[in-house]
Amino acid sequence: MKFDNITGNPPYEDSQADGQNNKIYNQITKKMLELLTDVGILGPWYTPVSVLKKSKRFSFIGNLGLKEVDFTVNDEFNVGVQICSTITKMGYTGDIKVINSDGVSFVKPGEMIFDYTLIDRDFVKIYQRIKSLNLNKRSLRAFSRNDFGPNTSDTNKNSDYSYPLYKLTKDDGVKIFTYLNREPHFHGKKKFVISRTRSHKLESTIVSDKDFNNNHLFIDVDSNEQADNVKSFIFSDYYIQHCNNWKTLEGYGFNDAPIYLPKFDKTKKWTNQEVKEFIENL
Repeated sequence: MKFDNITGNPPYEDSQADGQNNKIYNQITKKMLELLTDVGILGPWYTPVSVLKKSKRFSFIGNLGLKEVDFTVNDEFNVGVQICSTITKMGYTGDIKVINSDGVSFVKPGEMIFDYTLIDRDFVKIYQRIKSLNLNKRSLRAFSRNDFGPNTSDTNKNSDYSYPLYKLTKDDGVKIFTYLNREPHFHGKKKFVISRTRSHKLESTIVSDKDFNNNHLFIDVDSNEQADNVKSFIFSDYYIQHCNNWKTLEGYGFNDAPIYLPKFDKTKKWTNQEVKEFIENL
């Protein structure tokens, strides 16, 4: 059965959930688009604004007939992430109507869409420049993650799954999360670790030789001095604001900016101005 109109508000899974069943609204949205007739309309359709960024998983940007985006609906929600309403019409190829608290504008198809009442245009340029860098290789990024993909872990230790992965707890502790069947990155080495939380704060970090799960970012360090140098960079006033801007722009509600941070010199202590120049000159 096909439908001429589908409207809704799909559930939003917490991407920190232990089950890793995150971003379920992406899967539901893709399925609803498959259920539309050739002239069908999906919308109003309420999701986090991350559907407006280019992504391998799902995005409205590029080829899905997006017709309208309304950012003002976020005023009616209180779910920890930015919400937008979209209208998609199958076969539509015209400009996209964008509504925010300042009024109405129009964007060409294929362009990313931002709410410039919340995000500075200069930051958008920095964000797009960083995302355009070829950072697919782990060796090019400052931070690493043990993101080996599905079916590589087990909750019980055995002869195949023998490498423990840990997670930081809310009470500043560490607990076992799962076991891997392959050696984690920087296994057994000293690491500065930061949890991918909703906030970018020192309390979400630890220096440890343990290995941590995919919801943590880490960088190998030779000494506590190097760990302090890393802190001087990522907890500078400029980079804290950079992380907050990134979080608002992508709409996830989580601290993802360090994932895309290119390698920097961890053997020196950084000033706020040096961090600013490093980021803005990438």
